[in-house]
Amino acid sequence: MVQIHRKLDHYLEHGTRLVWLVNWKIEQVHIYTADSIEALTRPHDVLCGGSVVSGLKCRLSRIFRGW
Repeated sequence: MVQIHRKLDHYLEHGTRLVWLVNWKIEQVHIYTADSIEALTRPHDVLCGGSVVSGLKCRLSRIFRGW
């Protein structure tokens, strides 16, 4: 996990505006931006693309349990 966090730091330091870290085993998504970290943990939580992927909205239940 340490390597993943190093990569996330590297991406954000070099201009990446949005990173989604998906954990399939525990059905969570962590959303990283340059100034925040958010965790989505409930099936009804909605993953949004913000200004990076405008208009994208998807409930976690659709991601982890298929379409």
